[in-house]
Amino acid sequence: ATMAALAGLDQLFRDSETSLQARANASAASTTPATIAPQAAAKPPPRIKDANAIWDEEEIDEDSGFDVDDGRAIAEYDLIHKQRISPQDMFLGIDPTRDPSTASCEDLVIRIQLPDTKAKDINLDVKRTKLLLEAPKHKLLLHLPRPVDDEHGNAKWLGDKSCLEVTLPVVEDWDAKFGSLAS
Repeated sequence: ATMAALAGLDQLFRDSETSLQARANASAASTTPATIAPQAAAKPPPRIKDANAIWDEEEIDEDSGFDVDDGRAIAEYDLIHKQRISPQDMFLGIDPTRDPSTASCEDLVIRIQLPDTKAKDINLDVKRTKLLLEAPKHKLLLHLPRPVDDEHGNAKWLGDKSCLEVTLPVVEDWDAKFGSLAS
């Protein structure tokens, strides 16, 4: 009886192996929505960040265009913080929130020296946080210390000094300065 039981058990295992192979072949040949659609590209492996890096690659401004040395000199400039004060501010000290520091300034004035340059040859582009100047012999990319109103600035060419004077109103971020009203 034990020999017959073992033969029956052997036949049972053979039947299950045959049915597994038949099912595997049938599923490989069948068409499903997953087999019709193109396979998604494998995700690139995550970048390993360098612990010693000063900044990430995403933080670098790629459109600056000043990485290449094209033979033009970097223009010399003076950056001046300007306050609009009245005699009352000067002598009476009426406004208690104002002080002589740069935090109370309303304008940034940038005086850019451009010797041997004509006003018509200057290309000036001002963004909220940077100023970009290009001329035939000079270039300047200046990251501004404070955000400015790039729509309401003023540029004046001082021909006798070969100097471009750019005045930009400072934009105050009151939430960052004093905190949000909601908090």
